[in-house]
Amino acid sequence: MLATLLDEDVDLPVLTMGDFNDEPYDRAMQEYLLGSNDPARVRNARTPRVLNLMWSMLGTDEPGTFRFGSTWNMLDQFLVTKGALRQASTLKVDRSSVSIFRPSVMRGSGGAPRRFGRPAKQLDTDGYSDHFPITVELRVS
Repeated sequence: MLATLLDEDVDLPVLTMGDFNDEPYDRAMQEYLLGSNDPARVRNARTPRVLNLMWSMLGTDEPGTFRFGSTWNMLDQFLVTKGALRQASTLKVDRSSVSIFRPSVMRGSGGAPRRFGRPAKQLDTDGYSDHFPITVELRVS
């Protein structure tokens, strides 16, 4: 679908986001989705590629949006096309604003997301999700 849109307009600014169930460095994200952590590679690519904005969050104290056991995973991601990286783009993405929203009220034991509940466990009506939300600032002109 994305390739079809970009076939019609290679400079179309597109922001894709969601829970991809893969890390930014996983094969599916790099080889199949054509994600990269290098803006120049995305801008200069002959075929459509996307810049994965979550690379900068890896390697921090809590490098992820989801914790499985004691391991953090960066499954929730923002990806942008080269059109969104262009100076003249109508959709501007502030790459430095990317963050994981994790206020204390949304944290459970050990700092993991406080889940609402699971069928196998007791329901926590004050819980939220098994993932922390991600945020980024956009400017539309």
